[in-house]
Amino acid sequence: STLFPYTTLFRSLPNRVQEAYQAAKDAQAKWPDDPGPLTLLGKAAAALGARDEAEKFFREALRIDPKFAK
Repeated sequence: STLFPYTTLFRSLPNRVQEAYQAAKDAQAKWPDDPGPLTLLGKAAAALGARDEAEKFFREALRIDPKFAK
């Protein structure tokens, strides 16, 4: 998967969520039609306490690929 480095980064930065958020933003810019970066953005936003923003990212990921949640 093209997202493997970003997923690995997110998991390895539990105390550096802001950095993981930015990495996910960069991935989303590179792959705007891939739900993966949006899911990572949702996870990072939730970890930062931005629940409304997280929900927006998750909903957009599901809009792009409804089967992604499975």
